[in-house]
Amino acid sequence: MGGLGQDSCKIILDVLFGYPGQWQGIYVASDLWVVLCSQAPSPADDITSIASKEVAYESYERSQIDNRLDYGWESATLDTPSVKANKQIVEFPPCTGGSSVARYFALFAMGGEKIEAWGALDAELVITDGVVPTFGAGDLRITLE
Repeated sequence: MGGLGQDSCKIILDVLFGYPGQWQGIYVASDLWVVLCSQAPSPADDITSIASKEVAYESYERSQIDNRLDYGWESATLDTPSVKANKQIVEFPPCTGGSSVARYFALFAMGGEKIEAWGALDAELVITDGVVPTFGAGDLRITLE
């Protein structure tokens, strides 16, 4: 089994989350959709298949987040080279009916079809009438393993 060094992990995460545009022939989106999921996403998920795993409360919509380093994501560091976390608050519409339980999140490029990354929430979030799913800075973390 192989692995990546600390510097490689940091570079990969910083390129995918924080530097939109073209980079060495790789397109990096300037905006991402954050998707709340009840079931675990997988590498094979796309924008259509993820819908069966999304939370299902009335008024739910995916949340848009700025993918630029200055706005969307904390820079990976040598202390935590394989972790990238949201820098801004991510908020979803309030539940106006029904209920759901969020356990995971997934990221999709705006206009993109394939999943970019996903992660587990620190604790499951029970969403009922009136609840506004909100995640503070640092709550959504992508870990490169």
